[in-house]
Amino acid sequence: MLCNYFHDETFGFCSADGNGHVPTIYEMERYCFSKYYRTCPRHAEAESRYPAPCRAQKSECLDRSCRER
Repeated sequence: MLCNYFHDETFGFCSADGNGHVPTIYEMERYCFSKYYRTCPRHAEAESRYPAPCRAQKSECLDRSCRER
């Protein structure tokens, strides 16, 4: 599974930090194209800035970032 922040267009770039980082071959092999992409420091940092999607369980949200609809 590819990292959801990796974009393979004219050349591959990572949008995790919002600046369009171009990962090295090592980074692409280790993170972008690996099932372990969540261990990438850029991915982890980006995920910590944005709340997880709403995961409602009964009447409460598990991450408290949303309300039941």
